[in-house]
Amino acid sequence: MKRWMLPVLCWPVVTLGQPPTATLDTAVVRPGEQIQLTLSMPHVPGSVMTWPVLADTLTAHVEVVHAQPIDTVLNEPGTMLVQQIRITSFDTGHWAIPPFHFHVNGDTLSTRPLLMEVRPVELDEPLRLRGVGPIIDIPFSFGWSMRHYGPWLLGALCILLVVRWAIARSRRKAPAPTAIPTEDHVPAHIRALSGLQALASEQVWQAGRHKEYHARLTDLLRSYIEERYAVPAMERTTNELIHELSTSALPLEQQHSLRGMLQLADMVKFAKLNPAPTENEAIMRNAVRFVEATVPPTSI
Repeated sequence: MKRWMLPVLCWPVVTLGQPPTATLDTAVVRPGEQIQLTLSMPHVPGSVMTWPVLADTLTAHVEVVHAQPIDTVLNEPGTMLVQQIRITSFDTGHWAIPPFHFHVNGDTLSTRPLLMEVRPVELDEPLRLRGVGPIIDIPFSFGWSMRHYGPWLLGALCILLVVRWAIARSRRKAPAPTAIPTEDHVPAHIRALSGLQALASEQVWQAGRHKEYHARLTDLLRSYIEERYAVPAMERTTNELIHELSTSALPLEQQHSLRGMLQLADMVKFAKLNPAPTENEAIMRNAVRFVEATVPPTSI
């Protein structure tokens, strides 16, 4: 073998013999301050290398804030692999950073351990921590209170006066409410008789509107029965209504009369029965008699 090839073949061996390094940019910090840890390792082409895996903490007292990706740096001897790591500690004291282990071609190369010191924050003598001082009573000052709170009190008073003036003016302009009579003050039998009288005066069936005539007449009766006997007459069929009234205070004679009127109206509304004039007149008379016969005793 030629002599000039010997240094070339031996160079990777020499390079691999250089151990990796770990350095700190400073070894003394205060709690919470961050320092930079630098890992470097010579790079040999063709070698198989495993870089140390970093966790969130290096020790129980040293935390990893951020680790940058591994970078390649060209130096005078050759190419170096470098990683910058930001670390910190919140516990005061001297803390050891253990070695970092690199695996190269089956061999383990380790860095030297490091030592960092976390010093407590030193306070000047005037800034020493002291106990709670006594309570200081501040005397009341009317002038100070008016200077600070007077504009707010004056504004609130102006708003209150404006609101009071607006309410008083609106009351002066508002018309006095007039009592509007409602049907609730009119007895049920009076309203029913008035409705029947109005229906008779309109001459609805005389105009050929038999269905409308019988529907309105039975609605007047059902509304009166619903209020008089507390039965939901507007929601019941003829048979259901007669069945519920069978246990009510409605006399039996009036039950038969009501059944006849409701059945005739059902025939006109649903079976298109065309009643005779005498039947139309008779149902009106029977309806009036039914209401008059069932007026509550207290209303007579």
